[in-house]
Amino acid sequence: MQLAASESLQQNGAFATPKVVSFITNVRYSDLTPDAIEQVKLAILDTIGVTIAGVATPTGHAVCKTAQELGGRPISTVIGAGFMTDPATAALANGTTGHALDYDDVSWTMIGHPSVIVLPAVLALAEERGLSGKDLLLAYIVGFEIAAKLGAAMNPRHYEKGFHATGTLGALAAAAAAAKILALDTQRTSWTLGIAASSASGIRQNFGTDTKPFHPGNAARAGVLAAKLAANGFTANENILDQQWGFLNVFSSSGEYKIEALTDHLAQPWDIVKPGVLLKMYPSCVSTHTSIDAMLKLCADHNITPEQVESVDVGVVTLSTKMLIHDRPTRGLEGKFSMPYCMARAILDRAVKLSHFTDASVQEPAAQALLRKAAMRIEPAVDKTWRAGTPRPAIVTVKLNNGKSFSQRIDNPSGNAGNVELNKVIEKFRDSADTLGNKEVIDKVERTVLDLENLSDIRELTRILAGRPYSEVGVRFS
Repeated sequence: MQLAASESLQQNGAFATPKVVSFITNVRYSDLTPDAIEQVKLAILDTIGVTIAGVATPTGHAVCKTAQELGGRPISTVIGAGFMTDPATAALANGTTGHALDYDDVSWTMIGHPSVIVLPAVLALAEERGLSGKDLLLAYIVGFEIAAKLGAAMNPRHYEKGFHATGTLGALAAAAAAAKILALDTQRTSWTLGIAASSASGIRQNFGTDTKPFHPGNAARAGVLAAKLAANGFTANENILDQQWGFLNVFSSSGEYKIEALTDHLAQPWDIVKPGVLLKMYPSCVSTHTSIDAMLKLCADHNITPEQVESVDVGVVTLSTKMLIHDRPTRGLEGKFSMPYCMARAILDRAVKLSHFTDASVQEPAAQALLRKAAMRIEPAVDKTWRAGTPRPAIVTVKLNNGKSFSQRIDNPSGNAGNVELNKVIEKFRDSADTLGNKEVIDKVERTVLDLENLSDIRELTRILAGRPYSEVGVRFS
């Protein structure tokens, strides 16, 4: 059912908002399935790791310094940065550092990054109140679900219009999670969504700059602030998703969204289980991942060396071409959104790692020479069958100087639901979190998160997440 079928209802009253609010306020921990809980814990562990690593970036240092200058009361931990501040500012800092390396998880349905929005919001508020691991898990999955189901209703058109769903849909997702963690009633939850809707922002032209990771930080902050305002009686439109100037119409336009994708399938199934979440195995835009997998396999199967490569052809879906906007990158952040650079790096190192996305690495002569041999284009064989809300397949073809040519297609990237290995997630976490402290500290974080449902007070986790002052950590990725 498209909006046109219920347009008069939308313009004259409420339809989506009451259903969403009812879901947020009524869902209980007992409603979570065991597989959902296990997937949530992996996503939280992964997000904590990349947040710690993100502190050691120019982006991380800038937002941490700003957070300190804002001078909030020391209530909530800024992860891996060695200080505390007020919950809203902590959410801003943690959301921004968590996305600074573009190494955080992805929801195909949302077309965005859910955990780096939702976790900073709920962690800051749970720490303030000394809530339990179960409280955190429930609020997190509520936020994730709202992010995903909004994406299912509004994408791909919302994304194609130039909005960064992580920032826009993310503000409402963080708000939903924050309302749940504060146990707000129906009216105040409605207000929370309404307040957050007026804070929703993020445009894709800022990809490749510090402002892209600001988007989830801003969304997390907006969610915390909205819930706190609503808890204190601050009002907003109680049907913000609906009506002529409501969120759905303004951010997607009349006739461009499927309202039942939002209202009719909440927790049926939980989106974090099906289609699931991608835990990134490479610190670059998710639209590069199937191509990186394909290139690494080609290099391994055929022992391809950089000197042998004449050209690289990468066939992708249309959406990928709209995300990967830097063909000739010169900076580390641009390299994350460059298919030619990711292909060059995979050939040069047979790996794509955090250290490859510094300015110096992108500017290496060998990388610059090789990336000029790679080109990305829309491939009908994958584009015509691809649908929004699913992984983005790719076909990579390498032509060698001796005339030989090899092709590889990948549809399901490594790290995706059903294609993720626990040991790989833990390995990534430990590598990302190495600035947090000694091995015993990192071990304790890992054990605590993987047993989160049995944690009575979340502050037992957050007090070991602060780590050293960010100035002592320094900048490792620039």
